[in-house]
Parts: sequence; structure tokens; C-alpha cells
Amino acid sequence: FVVFFFGFSIFIHEFGHLLAAKWRKLHVERFSIGFGKPLWKWRKWNIDFLVSMLPFGGYVALPQLDPTDTPVTANGEKLPPIKPIDRIIVAFAGPLFNIGFGLFLGVFIWVFGVMGRPPADSFVIASIPETYVDSKGLNKANPEFEVLQPGDEVTSINGNGFHNGARQAFEMIVYTPDGKVTLDIIRDGSKQQISYVPAKNAQFEGLGYPFFTAVRPPIVGGVLDASAAEAAGIQTYDVLVEIDGQKIVDQNFLTNELQLAQGAPVTLKILRPDNTDRKQKEKNYEEIIMENVQAVLTKRQDGKMYYQLGVSWQMLLYPSPIQQLQDVVVRTYRTLHGLFDRDNHIRTKHLMGPVGIAQNLYNIVRYSLMTALSFVVLINFSLALLNLFPLPVLDGGHITSAIIQIIIRRTIPTRIAVNLQYACFFLLIGLMLYITFHDVMRLTRPLPTRSKTSTSEPATKENESAPEAPADDATPAPAGEAPADAAP
Repeated sequence: FVVFFFGFSIFIHEFGHLLAAKWRKLHVERFSIGFGKPLWKWRKWNIDFLVSMLPFGGYVALPQLDPTDTPVTANGEKLPPIKPIDRIIVAFAGPLFNIGFGLFLGVFIWVFGVMGRPPADSFVIASIPETYVDSKGLNKANPEFEVLQPGDEVTSINGNGFHNGARQAFEMIVYTPDGKVTLDIIRDGSKQQISYVPAKNAQFEGLGYPFFTAVRPPIVGGVLDASAAEAAGIQTYDVLVEIDGQKIVDQNFLTNELQLAQGAPVTLKILRPDNTDRKQKEKNYEEIIMENVQAVLTKRQDGKMYYQLGVSWQMLLYPSPIQQLQDVVVRTYRTLHGLFDRDNHIRTKHLMGPVGIAQNLYNIVRYSLMTALSFVVLINFSLALLNLFPLPVLDGGHITSAIIQIIIRRTIPTRIAVNLQYACFFLLIGLMLYITFHDVMRLTRPLPTRSKTSTSEPATKENESAPEAPADDATPAPAGEAPADAAP
């Protein structure tokens, strides 16, 4: 799966160039599936087709796209220069095919859904450490501690709302421009606005990732048939806030309390929204007290017995293909803005290259096939956007030079064009080596972890540990972006 889709995403890009070149009657030297030593080779339509040893994408040789006044074939035969419009069409075809392929796969996600946390347009702060440990191992004062309090409900980041709970909010804090984050909060029933400058979180490679933790009262994503939850009347989107008078801070806490109860009846306090439309920000919640709720002793996939209600904490989400594309465009813009904003903690080392992308895709495939497909959609959209950057060696560079040629009504001097191309080529090679180095370094160190908010110990009949609840989104950060782990 990893090799196929990662390679096919690059292949479809080059295939777009090939079809456009044939349409515009350009000379095509060869089209290769993969790189390295050719395994099979045949010739058709005056093109050498190759299947090469390394199946990571492919390439198409188009000498008329070279920045020279007199393009030549591999045999030294002169070729006529092409019109600027032809250069634009052929260069744009690659990104266009990636976008088309991403939209095609996005339709499957739209139809069949992808697992994720139910939408949430706010979150409550659970705890805030007074100090943090920096990259040198020194204790420093946490700027969050000065302005935030446990129990604060965060409703917007820098004036922008969110719909995916603490996870999305934490990501927005990482992307904060100008180094200063402003939070709209509700404290003791009154609305307030606070600001602070995020500190570098050493656990997240120096990004401005929050040190505070968020209360995650379980939001029901689905109810199993003939389960204890169904018998009690629990519904999708219900928020479980208390069990036997104790505040539920997260799924682990609820799981532990159910094990302690050993199947005895418990009382649950539930908040039920009056609507489930995430676009409607104002929601009213009905408080419901459910008494005599009995968890059922159930064998899980690991073969062990646990007391469970029979609910899923994740649900199928159906983002449209256009919405998926919009999300990638926004994230790409925020990443680039962060890279060029000296007050933001995002740096080049936080980007992800082919090694990191392949590793993330491998991890996601093990978690969920549809989630992995969603990541492939992101790869294709990102590949299209990055190739449209106006750098000479990228598709965007060919488009830019063609537009300049139209404006000045002559070709860019060969010496200038070639020198720019070589300079950008070596710059990109150096950048990729730098990013790959950090990708490899991430493979050799443990993933960042956050402290659990559960307080009670599980007590099963076998005195075994209760299972951990799944994270908000057990997926790594998208390629080319700063990492953002699931909110605690």
C-alpha cells in the first residue's frame, strides 16, 4: 500500500505531463515508471517507455522545457522552441492530475467516511504546569500559567473558531503568526480574552505546542446494538460529564471507573445537544441523569475481559473533496507563513520529506485503511501545491518563465535561465537532504508523549489494567507541516 500509493502519486503527476506534451505535440524522449536501472523497455509513439528498478514514482523527459534557445534531443538533433502557452499547459498538467487524483480519492472518503472524533467547537483546560523543561534541561516559568486557569473554556484561537476540539485548537496555536496567541475563553460564566507568547516545547522539537492539558469528556460517536449504552438510552453526540458524581476528564477515567464498579449500577450525567450541525455554533445542551446504568463484562479483541458500555468514541465523518482540498491549502499557507515569520517557532527542520511521509503512511495503514487513503489525498494535494511554487526547477517555475516571456515578448537569456535553474536545483537538493536528515532522526527517537489525566486505577477481576481509550486522531501530522499530536 505504502509503496504503491506513494509511488503512484508521483507517477500520476508525470503522466499528466506526458499526456499534455503529446496533446501539444512536444517531443518526448522517454517516460519511466520508477527510477534507476531499467527492468523493461519498449518504444511506442517514438517514446522510450521504461519500467525501472526503484518503484518510487517516475519521470518524463521533455527537452523542449529546458531553458535553452535551441533545445536538442538526446541524439543532438535540434528541436523547435515551443510557445509559452504550450509550456504553461504542459507544466500545469502535472499538478492538475494530482489535484484530480486527490479529488477522485476524496470522493470515496466523502461516500464511505473516515473515522474521527465527533466535532467540538470548544474545550476546557484541565491542568497547567507552572514550569516547563527547555531543550537544555532547565526549568523555566510557563507563560500559560500566568494567564490561564483550570476550568477555562476556550472558544476561539486568534479570533478564529474551530470544530475539531482541542486537537485542531492546539494546531492553530502552533501556527500562530507573530508569535503571540490570543484566546477567547469563558471563565466563571464571563467571556474574557487573554494573550501570551507560547514557549518552545522541547517534547515537540521546539514548536510552540501547548503545555496545558484539555479535559476530554467522552463524546459518543456511536452506540452498539444490544449494548448497555443502548439500553440506558445513550445517543450519538451525547457528552458524558459525570459518573457517580465524579467529573469525567477523559475516556481513560471513565474506563477505569467502570472497572472499579465491577458491573454494579452507576449514575451518569449526560449533556445532549439540541442539534448536531457543526456549522451552527450556538448549541443548547439538555442535562440528563441516567441511573442504574450497568456496564457489561465483554471480551475485547485482545482476549481480555473488561466492563464496557458499548459505545464508540469515534464516528464516521464525511468531508467533501472540496473541503479536503481547502484544508490542505489553508495548512500549507499557515506552514509557509510560519516558516517566514521569525516570531513563530516553525522551522525548516519541522517539515517532512519522503522518508517521513512513507513512515507516517505506513503507521496510518496499520491503524485504518480509510484514514490512510485520506493521507494519500493530502499527499497529492500537497504535491500539486508545492510544484506550483515559482522556482525554476519546479512546474511553477516553468509557468512563471512562460508568463515573463509573454510579457517581455522574448525568451529569457539562456545563461540567466540555466544559472537560476542550477542554483535552485542545488538549493532544493540541500533542502531535501536537510529535511531527510531530520526525518531519519525522528525514526531514532521516541514519539512525544503527554501525561495521562486518569486518576483512578482499574480493578478487574483479574486485577489487570484497563484498556486505554483511543487518541483523538491516531494519525501523524500531514506531510510538509509542523507536527501536531492529539490533544491530551
